[in-house]
Amino acid sequence: MMISPLSYIAEYENDTFEQLLQERDCLIAEIHELEKIVYSEDRSDEAWSICPQPDVRYQMNLDYLSELCAFISKKYNREIVWKDAEESIDDDDSSSTIAVKKSESQN
Repeated sequence: MMISPLSYIAEYENDTFEQLLQERDCLIAEIHELEKIVYSEDRSDEAWSICPQPDVRYQMNLDYLSELCAFISKKYNREIVWKDAEESIDDDDSSSTIAVKKSESQN
């Protein structure tokens, strides 16, 4: 049984950015393997006797990948882009605070 894409993402909510990239790479590798099975003319592969069948797993993995990439994008902005911006702002604030304190001590 496959889970919904949103339930899939919920399993990775607390993962680090690097862990999410690893999961993305695993999904892509699995998608490539399923493509070999799905696009071959041979339906005698054992994978076709497993439920859900490869074509369903392929589609679900594409949906998971789509949701995961959107989640990675949000996490990237939050943890990488905005974190750096916040640190830059914090550095600017601390520099300003030091300059004000020096100015006040000179008076």
